[in-house]
Amino acid sequence: CRELKRIPSDNTEAFAKVTTFHYAFTDCRVLEAVPDGLFDHATEAETFAYCFQNCNMVTEVPADLLYNCTKITSVGSLFSGTAITQIDEDFFSRNTELTDCSIIFSNGKLKTVPEKLFANNKKVTTFNSLFANTESFESVPAGLFANNHKVTNFQSAFSKTAIQSVPADLFAGCDKVTTFMSCFTGCS
Repeated sequence: CRELKRIPSDNTEAFAKVTTFHYAFTDCRVLEAVPDGLFDHATEAETFAYCFQNCNMVTEVPADLLYNCTKITSVGSLFSGTAITQIDEDFFSRNTELTDCSIIFSNGKLKTVPEKLFANNKKVTTFNSLFANTESFESVPAGLFANNHKVTNFQSAFSKTAIQSVPADLFAGCDKVTTFMSCFTGCS
């Protein structure tokens, strides 16, 4: 739907039994906004992978967009290619089943993220290409991965970003990591 500009909230509980939103709005390049309440009733949803990928006019998302979606395991590429400039600290706080956080913010406009963004996501195993190709991303908080002890993959997580320094304790406690391949490749 390359011409889709607006989507309504789910006021009728139409999403109550939906388990996947995989690619649901991918490439909706003129989508103007993600409405409040869109996924309020999507309590069975397990994946939002690629859901808003390349929705490059989307500049913000409701802080509680995934609040009731407590069964989610994958948000890979959720906001890749969007124009989101900030994300709420509690955005993923109730998504405690998350394992795949790859490519979430790649090719985007974020400059930084809150330190506790992934604090409650203790089952995450991959942050592959998390911020890759987000040339505006310039600052990473020291405790961003403090509670993510099951992570095995940071491949290209910060490649081609504007990060100028890496906090000493950024990966403290991440002792299961098997790949940092290209983690900081091409940082300007």
